Amino acid sequence: MTYAVAVDSIKILVSLINLAEQFGIYMLQKVDSTDDEFERFFFFILFVIDAIDVLQCSFKKEKNKTIVAIIVDTCEVICYVAVLQRTTALYLVALLTYSLELLLNGVIIFLTSRCNDDTFEHKNKRSTLLGMIWDYFALHALRLLSYVIFQLPQFLFLFLQPESKFRETYYEIIAIIGLYFGAIFYDHLESIWEFALEKGNMLNDRALDYFIMKNFYKEVSIVRRIWNFFALAIIVLMGIFIIPITTIVLASIELHYNSAILPSFDRNVYMYFIVFNTVWYLFLIITPAVFHVKKNWKKNHF
Repeated sequence: MTYAVAVDSIKILVSLINLAEQFGIYMLQKVDSTDDEFERFFFFILFVIDAIDVLQCSFKKEKNKTIVAIIVDTCEVICYVAVLQRTTALYLVALLTYSLELLLNGVIIFLTSRCNDDTFEHKNKRSTLLGMIWDYFALHALRLLSYVIFQLPQFLFLFLQPESKFRETYYEIIAIIGLYFGAIFYDHLESIWEFALEKGNMLNDRALDYFIMKNFYKEVSIVRRIWNFFALAIIVLMGIFIIPITTIVLASIELHYNSAILPSFDRNVYMYFIVFNTVWYLFLIITPAVFHVKKNWKKNHF
């Protein structure tokens, strides 16, 4: 258990250092870059890196996850140095944070090699090899597809006019937070997806209980529980309130005041933002109602 607390603490520290690196690189590009393309390249890098992080859950053993994390961090810093506007400050921030992450990930590998590297393998109940392969790829395809769909607004805003309110610092900062914690969100939901694949029913009443038990109960360390609560709170705050409301308000303002002069692409993107987030809120309202009706139906018929 001592090793688990240490490993979880170091992993959380690495995550925070990586987030600080992203903010640092963003602010440097915002201040030093005179070309809007460099800012777009930065968000392209974030989008791809976070998409890879979504698939990182494929590796169940902690040591394998850490090795993949080192590879991803290496690719990320190479992209920063190779693609973005190169300054002394950029080299300093990128290489310093990368060195810290590499050192801490090395400590994680050392600690996991000293203890039993517990795995949370999905107990696939399929009896055939084809069925097991289908479940595996269905899980990862669903995870990646969901990530792309829900993060698409944070990607499309990069193609809007530089004068757009979506290209201002406030929205770009919440986009960075949304992309970063969006990847963590799918890591949390992995337990529900695994349970759904095993039972063949995403609306199974026990799926939420399984999710809570796996992420917030005694089988994880106290440090991991605290981090999970914090991350989930940020995800709920950003995904339900800040990002959708901000997106709808800014898109409505742009359509109301600048509709006559907007390029057709910008106008269509703003309309998509409004429709997508409206559907998202309808989903948040309807889903609990479906669970409630399903639960009452079971009570009345069984």
